[in-house]
Amino acid sequence: MRATRSTSAGPSLRKVFCLPANAREDVRVENPEKALEEARQAGIDLDLLDSNLALPVKERWRQHDGALAFILKLEEAKRKHDAGLQSVTREAR
Repeated sequence: MRATRSTSAGPSLRKVFCLPANAREDVRVENPEKALEEARQAGIDLDLLDSNLALPVKERWRQHDGALAFILKLEEAKRKHDAGLQSVTREAR
């Protein structure tokens, strides 16, 4: 993750951190500005999060599905590669 230079969160992130009063107590953030600053200092790219939250849900799912398909292809390629390797016994070392 890259650190962001932005000093204020966009409106989407503010909505995430400022939950309504009827939200579950264990999820509510008492000091949203402090939480955002701590996230920023930890290197979380809040601008990237905010831009992704601004995308329509359908587009976020499309990007997710594309990333998942890519990972599955990588895993399959690794399985095929590993299947072609010969095992080495201790005596052969």
